[in-house]
Amino acid sequence: MKSEIYQVENNDNPIFITVTVSTPGIAETEVTKYLTDGSYIIIANSPNATGIIPRTLLGTAKDLVGKSIEIDTDIYLDHIPKDDWPACYKNLQIKYYLEGGKKEQQQPFLCLPADKHKSASGKTIGAEKFIDITL
Repeated sequence: MKSEIYQVENNDNPIFITVTVSTPGIAETEVTKYLTDGSYIIIANSPNATGIIPRTLLGTAKDLVGKSIEIDTDIYLDHIPKDDWPACYKNLQIKYYLEGGKKEQQQPFLCLPADKHKSASGKTIGAEKFIDITL
């Protein structure tokens, strides 16, 4: 899976993330920061069944350089009519906003077809987005 790139300056600017989910269902989102040694830190979990991550501090720009951020969202379609599951997957809409980095970057990052996944039954859909932090 290809990562998106978010550029920062080598300074102490705080870098924040916000995630919005606009697809119906019961959603959960987790934001994970991968360190250069291969270890990871879970930064945030969505606080309710919407999958939304409110504005959350990832760290300072210089501390994030060379790190990767993974945003994993799963949406459970239990209460959605089964006939609508394919449309929910096709129209899956998740937006990822980062702030505090270099100006004039694409915002928001969007859920791309390559990011999307679904269970064999189609009852669970979601996306896994990777964003690399670079200078």
